[in-house]
Amino acid sequence: MYFCSIIAIIALNKLNRISMKDSKLIRLLKTFSIEELKEFEKFASSSYFNKGRNYVPFLKLLKLNHPAYSAKRLEKENLYKALYPNKAYKENVINMIASGVYSLAKDFIVHEKIKEMNSLKDALLIKELSSRNLRNEADSLIRTIETEDMVKEISADYFSTYELYDSMLYHSINYDMDAKIIEYTCKSYISSLRFFLSNLLANQRILNANKFSFDSPFEENPISKTIQYLDIGKLINFVNSEDEQRSLPIVMNYYYYLSNTDHEKKENYYKLREMVFKYFDKMDRDLKKTSCIQLTSICLNNISKGKAEFHLEFSLVYKTILKYELYDNTDEQGYFSKRLFRAIIITSNSLNEIDWSENFVTAYIDKVHPDFRSNLEQNSMARIEFRRKNFEKSLYHAAKIEQKSSIDKLDAKNLIAKIYYETNSIEPLNSHLDSYKHLIRNLNLQEKTQKTAHIDFIKILQKLVKQENHDKITLLELKNKILGTNTINNRNWLLEKIEELEKRV
Repeated sequence: MYFCSIIAIIALNKLNRISMKDSKLIRLLKTFSIEELKEFEKFASSSYFNKGRNYVPFLKLLKLNHPAYSAKRLEKENLYKALYPNKAYKENVINMIASGVYSLAKDFIVHEKIKEMNSLKDALLIKELSSRNLRNEADSLIRTIETEDMVKEISADYFSTYELYDSMLYHSINYDMDAKIIEYTCKSYISSLRFFLSNLLANQRILNANKFSFDSPFEENPISKTIQYLDIGKLINFVNSEDEQRSLPIVMNYYYYLSNTDHEKKENYYKLREMVFKYFDKMDRDLKKTSCIQLTSICLNNISKGKAEFHLEFSLVYKTILKYELYDNTDEQGYFSKRLFRAIIITSNSLNEIDWSENFVTAYIDKVHPDFRSNLEQNSMARIEFRRKNFEKSLYHAAKIEQKSSIDKLDAKNLIAKIYYETNSIEPLNSHLDSYKHLIRNLNLQEKTQKTAHIDFIKILQKLVKQENHDKITLLELKNKILGTNTINNRNWLLEKIEELEKRV
């Protein structure tokens, strides 16, 4: 085993010497869009950034391979020959050029991000103008900013707002403007308080999403403790009273926090939803997206607990997401979020919007990352055909789901189990349910409720299969068990099957 590992390491090192396919530079360039590559070429051709080195010919060669970047075309010797046709190959030259382009690429992505941060640039400019004794210019810029601020979109960028007011305070102190010093001290403080509250609630949201990874009691983390020590509700009411629109992202985060803390208090969700749609058209794109993510998360959590009214709520949210094209996921290189796509199909099917579901798949499947596209399409069509009771077609699609992830495996098993039951294929179903249980035992599912939901589904379905032993009392017991369990998988379908059996008894 040790010898094999050594051989593998040697082979990998040799491959890295030959090709650039797995280099840091190529991994970074793969994340660039076509437009970003064009802009990067301009950036790299600037003597101010490239420090006199001409990297453009090398970059043009790499661009020819975007976005696939095949190993053969990225062999270092081939790249060298294309750049220097009549010279002997020198690996260190290619390595040096690649290193230079990689440094430029890192500078480029930072430079592009800074270009978007107008408030931060203005804050820096005010301080620079003021420190260079250009008071009139600084005053003029501040007046322009304050005028523009009246028509600005609602944003959660409290840090940049704090930096702006802090720079205005710096300028006021520089020129002993007493009234302005008081004004900007207060505004700077309120901005810093908003930033603190926004950051506190955002970090709490992150911890909640990862609470199953905690080794120690979750409540012992410093963020939860801070929230316990503060009267956070009063603080939020205070900043909200200063400026309702500017405080909107914080208040949204607060109601999202309350919704996750007390799942039974639905009014927290409805307050959040009311605020979101009241100000939706005034929000910047990032805040629109964040608000939809929050509403989606609460809806899906309630749907998983069997609260059927949240199917309609989620329908309202995802149709807003589609209307405003807010479905891109940064973790999936800007493609349509696969989790969201799957949730939309499940919910639209539950609402019996079958034709809408199929049209949705047709319209949006190509916006999903290529790695997930085929599986999502097969999964979606299996669900759609199942709802149409075209069980043969449904089985055809379900069987084509490649079992790459835990969700893929569980979805395929679950769908096929229901198809076997619907077609009265009892023998294959019994065998399939045993395989289904074995899969769940072997999967490393972080959430215990997810495992329980599937296990309970299998147990109920196994009891339904034994039709000859059913009577009204047995069926009533099964129905009550389902109604008393919020997390059971395919709850409504199981209740529907029990009702069918009750009619036969």
